[in-house]
Amino acid sequence: MPYLGLIKSSLSTYLWCRVAFVIGIFIFVFNSLLVPTAMGQLPEPEPERLTSIYSTSDIGNFAVGDVNLDGRELFALTAPTLKAEQQEVLSISPIQQRVQTVKSQLQKIAKTNFNAETLEVNYKVDSTTQLPIISVNGDYLMTVTRTDARLYGVDPTNHAQKLTGVIKNALLTYKREHQPEFLAQQALRAGGIILAILGLSLVICLRQRYIKSRHQIVLTQLEQLNASTEQLESFSEEEQSEAAERQQKIARKRG
Repeated sequence: MPYLGLIKSSLSTYLWCRVAFVIGIFIFVFNSLLVPTAMGQLPEPEPERLTSIYSTSDIGNFAVGDVNLDGRELFALTAPTLKAEQQEVLSISPIQQRVQTVKSQLQKIAKTNFNAETLEVNYKVDSTTQLPIISVNGDYLMTVTRTDARLYGVDPTNHAQKLTGVIKNALLTYKREHQPEFLAQQALRAGGIILAILGLSLVICLRQRYIKSRHQIVLTQLEQLNASTEQLESFSEEEQSEAAERQQKIARKRG
């Protein structure tokens, strides 16, 4: 019967949906539990960003720009603004130049094969300028200016101390997220989510098809019932006419 074939097809599709859903859940759990264990040798710092408490207007004639690494904003820098005639001479503004320099140096360090366990981000106060100089594994990164610190409402030394932690965490996070194990983890997670979504979508689609087929079957049964009722009614009328004819014949014979 066609209906039995539909049931078998629906059951087969349903089983495949459940298999896809179970596989998706398994991959997601495997990815969440097993893979991070394999990456346990790397520190897992919490990425953080320094949030300034003052606006550009609070620090006078200075511009502000954000330094980011791998798409994450880390901290803000300041640089003097220039007059229009001064800016026309330069191809890039001082703040753009400073942000680009620090960002490029950070990216260069991040892409080197540094040892996460021996990574050192330190600062030292320059004897001449009395400003903190931040270095990574002994290499110069940036100088913390007074306006940089003022943007966060602290003095340069305290700001440098906070920056060293932010920069170190950012570099460790970059290294961890670019390890093959981490990339495999992300791929497994994405694959598990996709399979789970596909499984749920197929289950919903199958359920809709089942409801639609049941609705069609009910309509067909109603049509058949109506046809049977009409047929019974037509048979009843014929029987009534036959009975009337028989009665008329009996009446004529008696007459």
